[in-house]
Amino acid sequence: MKKYTFLFLLFLIVVTLGCKKQPDLPTVVNANATVNFTGDPAYDGCGWFIVTDYDQKWHKPVNLDSAYMQNKAKVIVSYVILNDRSYCGQAGVGAGNEQIQIKSITLR
Repeated sequence: MKKYTFLFLLFLIVVTLGCKKQPDLPTVVNANATVNFTGDPAYDGCGWFIVTDYDQKWHKPVNLDSAYMQNKAKVIVSYVILNDRSYCGQAGVGAGNEQIQIKSITLR
């Protein structure tokens, strides 16, 4: 009986040490949205945002292609939410906006 207990414990140790947690893959979000320009950041504006239609949430894209920098443009966008937030204005206070990395974007 002790032999089986020892083998079982050895098995558990090997399995526990051998298993590595896979990093969480980012979730790609697909949404209808509107591109909004809130003013030039050099003059206290906040630049370009993507506002999703379904929840009216404002997202700060880190890679919006200049071809889509059209105020009030209706788009279909696929993006990943990043861990960083965007703050603008002189004070930079408040909760900020989620930054996103655009995977694909097209006009609708």
